[in-house]
Amino acid sequence: MKNLIGVVLFLIVAAVGVNILTKGGLPFKKSLSDEEQQLDRLRSDLRAAEGEYRQAGRASGLTGMDTTAQAGPALAKVDRIEKELVELKAKLKSDIAKEAAERLHDEIRDFKTEVR
Repeated sequence: MKNLIGVVLFLIVAAVGVNILTKGGLPFKKSLSDEEQQLDRLRSDLRAAEGEYRQAGRASGLTGMDTTAQAGPALAKVDRIEKELVELKAKLKSDIAKEAAERLHDEIRDFKTEVR
């Protein structure tokens, strides 16, 4: 019985940990403001664009083929996300959202630095 409880607790902790690593937050934190929801959407879009870019890089490394056509749209998405973020940052009111927006902007800058 103790082993079963231990396994269940481990699975719960693992599921929450995976969610935090992949989505950047707790799964039960659903009551976000509109500002935070927009930031979460942009963060998710950024993660997807980064994944697409990295996938293109892996494909290039495996096959030796030029995958610029696959990487280009991903970089364009990152540029679009950055533009939306700059527009959103001008409208943000809460300090928490402003800090989150600045962290996201730093992530975008880091990605662009890594790519170029």
